[in-house]
Amino acid sequence: MKRRKHILEPEDKFGVLKYNRVSIKAIKCSNGQYGLWERGGSNDYRGDAVIIARSTGHKALLLELAPKGKRYNENHALCQVSLGSYVIFAFHYHGIFRIRIFCVDGMQDGMVDLIKVNEFSAGRWDKYVSDHLLNAVNAAKEKSRCYHCQKVFFAAHYLRGKDITPPIDIKWVYRRASNYAIWECGGWHDNQGKATVVANSCGNAPEVAERGYEPNGNHALCVVANGFYILRCIQTQLTKIEIYQIDDITDDDEFFELVNVFDGKNWRNGKPEDFLKRAIDAVKKKALDENCTRAYFARS
Repeated sequence: MKRRKHILEPEDKFGVLKYNRVSIKAIKCSNGQYGLWERGGSNDYRGDAVIIARSTGHKALLLELAPKGKRYNENHALCQVSLGSYVIFAFHYHGIFRIRIFCVDGMQDGMVDLIKVNEFSAGRWDKYVSDHLLNAVNAAKEKSRCYHCQKVFFAAHYLRGKDITPPIDIKWVYRRASNYAIWECGGWHDNQGKATVVANSCGNAPEVAERGYEPNGNHALCVVANGFYILRCIQTQLTKIEIYQIDDITDDDEFFELVNVFDGKNWRNGKPEDFLKRAIDAVKKKALDENCTRAYFARS
C-alpha cells in the first residue's frame, strides 16, 4: 500500500524536518502558474529560510513581490515552481545549521509534492550535493542569518514582451534559431528621456544584427548571451539608471537579475564596476538626445 504523504501548510516550516515526502499548498497565480514563497530571516540567535530554485539550480522566476510594509522574516517573493524545481529549507540555532533539499515530483489540486534529495545535519551532508545547487544552498543559509530580513535573496526577474517584472520596456527578440537579441532604443521627448543600452559581460559594445532609425525608437538590435548587461536610463528632473544582468537564457525564456540602481543621488549597491562606465555614459546621453535616431553604444 502506498504510504500517504503528510499534508503541510507553508507556515508549518518545521514540519519538513520530520518527513522525507511532504505536500505543500501552493499559490496559483492569474496566469495559471503555481508558486511558493521565498521567505524567512533571523532573530537574535535563531533563523530559518525557504529558497526556490529551478531544476538547473538557477534562480526561480519571480511571479510576485510581497506587499510593502514591515515583513520581517516573512514572505518576500512568490517564485514559480514546476516539476523538477528544488525547494531548500534552512534552519539555524546559534549558527549551527540544518538544511533539507527537496525536489518537486508532483503537482495536483493546488498541492506541490516534494521528495527529499539531500540533508545537512551535524556538520555534514548525508550524500554529495550537486554543484549546480550550491548557490541556492548558500542563499538559503544567508537568508536564514539575515536579521529581520525583508529582502529577496534568490529570485530572477523575467522580461519578455509585455510580461515584465519590474516594469521596464526592454524588447525581446528570438533570432536565427539559437540567438537572442535586444534593441538599443530610446531618446528624449516631451520633457522626458528613456533609453536602453546593451553591453557584453566585459562592458564592451555587443554585435549588431539589425539597424533601425525611428526617432526615439529602435536603433540597434544587439545579440546577447549569458552575463550581458542591460542598462536602462530614465531622465526627468533626476537621472535614474537600472542595471540588469542576464542570468540565464534557455530556448524559451530569458532571465534577468537587477544588480544595481542609481536613484539620482546614490548607487544602491555601491559604485558599478569601472568597465561599465562607458555604457553608463552612453545610456545617459542617449536619454537626453531629442528625437534620437542613432545607436550610442552598439558597434557601428
